[in-house]
Amino acid sequence: MGEDLGRQLAAPSPEEPRPPSLHLEWWVKTSQAFTKETLLATLGGRVARAILGPQAEVEGIRAGTRRSRHLDR
Repeated sequence: MGEDLGRQLAAPSPEEPRPPSLHLEWWVKTSQAFTKETLLATLGGRVARAILGPQAEVEGIRAGTRRSRHLDR
């Protein structure tokens, strides 16, 4: 399997598309989605903890995660 992948990367055939992991656009989109979800989850947890106390932090993280997924639509 490793040799086949090495040959395909060295000389890909024109009719076969390259694996998605090699496309810069895919990496950028995935990184942005991960960063946005992590940032909003952390922010939601911090805000909920500051306003409602430590017991509300988990719910704030969930709310931030849901919000980030809603924004991705």
